[in-house]
Amino acid sequence: MDLGSINSELMQIQHSVFSANQNRDEKKEELERLKEALKALKECDTDYSDSKELCLKPEFTTKTFHGEVATDVEGFKEDELQVSYTGISDEQIGKAKAEISDQIEVIEEEISSMGENISSMESRHTSLMEKKEQVKNKQ
Repeated sequence: MDLGSINSELMQIQHSVFSANQNRDEKKEELERLKEALKALKECDTDYSDSKELCLKPEFTTKTFHGEVATDVEGFKEDELQVSYTGISDEQIGKAKAEISDQIEVIEEEISSMGENISSMESRHTSLMEKKEQVKNKQ
């Protein structure tokens, strides 16, 4: 290998390392945004769950409703309204949390792979620098 080709390959590797580092930094930022979104979603889920009793209000007394109408209203609140309310948290928010968690795992794996690739390129760069010194010393 001559000095020109070594220098050319060194420049290519430096460019590749720079580009890979930028991509990894972007993935890290994306990962942080997803983690913040997951944290916020968990807080919303907790707030939502803590407020589920609100769907059972107002509470009716015997002066407000009585008889079959009271039974129908209370049955609707407990059997349909509360079930629907709880379903949002259990199904929709739970699904969103799972999807975000899955995406976090994917990005963490990508970042790890990028790190390994960068290390490999840096090793190649070091090896070429040593080779360059050897070629220089022979001249």
